Amino acid sequence: MTKHFFQYLLLTLIAVFFTACDSGNTGQAQSSGSVQYDLVKTDSIRIDKLEAIQVTDYDAENQRLLAYATSTKACLELDMEGNILTTADLTGEGPGHFGRGLTELGYFGDGKIIHGPAVYFTYTDDWTYEDRIVYGANGYSIPLRYIDGAPAVMQAEGENLLIRVIDHNGSGVLKLKPDHFETASMISVFSSGAESGNPILTYPETSIYRTSDLFYTSHQPRVSFNSTKNELVLALPLEQKLYVYDATNDFKLMETIELSLTDFNTEPRGISYEDQHKNSLKGFGPANELNYVYGLTNSAILDVYSEGDATVVVHKTGFVSNSITSYQEANKLARTESKTITSFFLKGQKVYETERYFPRMVRLTERRFLVPNVNEEIERDYNLYDIYELSERIDSGR
Repeated sequence: MTKHFFQYLLLTLIAVFFTACDSGNTGQAQSSGSVQYDLVKTDSIRIDKLEAIQVTDYDAENQRLLAYATSTKACLELDMEGNILTTADLTGEGPGHFGRGLTELGYFGDGKIIHGPAVYFTYTDDWTYEDRIVYGANGYSIPLRYIDGAPAVMQAEGENLLIRVIDHNGSGVLKLKPDHFETASMISVFSSGAESGNPILTYPETSIYRTSDLFYTSHQPRVSFNSTKNELVLALPLEQKLYVYDATNDFKLMETIELSLTDFNTEPRGISYEDQHKNSLKGFGPANELNYVYGLTNSAILDVYSEGDATVVVHKTGFVSNSITSYQEANKLARTESKTITSFFLKGQKVYETERYFPRMVRLTERRFLVPNVNEEIERDYNLYDIYELSERIDSGR
């Protein structure tokens, strides 16, 4: 089984799991001095297109949306009224074409960027092919209906950079040494046209990946570039922390923010380094089956979105069970025992949380974001997206 197929399978299981865990909770305000906050739906965008349209990114300067047509595989640009401004068919072969399928679509400075099979393509604003970014990868991309979203990108010293988190064990294929994370970098950054990336940011000295003798397969960070502050915000899955780096000063660590996430297990389970390839799960490669079991039972940060003073953190609670060693059993229990919680922070303080999961979130401003409105009971000949805003609670008694 190829690495990419394994990753696809895991993403599919995770997506089903999160959907099952969405309880529809309206959310809970947290105290922030004398102010409390609510998450309010403020508007909707209708896209008159019969096929499913996935919005992946937002250009704040020009107030445009980037989108992917999931059936025809066309790349679209929309205005905030849902009108289609441009369409580009980049399927097929040749320079700038993504062949069997793409996995990410986003803005890249004044242009655009697409993640195709083991390569990124960059384009000008009018979809003219510009360059490519090559990275080391095995296997091939499998066409998906819904793609991952936009690639992680940022600007540093006037240059547009692509961010790739580093998968150190190749999704279980590689066996790591006990001291591996002492010197390992968390991400690589690529400039347009680069043939290789620049690994940066070693794991923090106090991180669990360096202080524990156990191996944790969930080691890839979640990253978000805060364009307002020119900061790279990073979270490690098994830690309740945000690491904030200055993108204008050689990525110097500026701040470590301690988070308080509901029902987050502070003692994750791992395996010994020497057991990484023992008792492998049939059909899933050489990795120890407990890697997958603990991936489901451990609490973990899933996504981070940061802009201005506001940060959104999505985490799963996992569940406590010291007796489960079967992936099938753990997967079954995860659907009923684990919760997905979305928390909103202002200046590092949690002001609101909800058990609602917002798949394919696209950030619009510090406190506003866009998500698809999906109702399987209603057959539509258009696409509907809702805009939510974190707003100060209105006290009717005042």
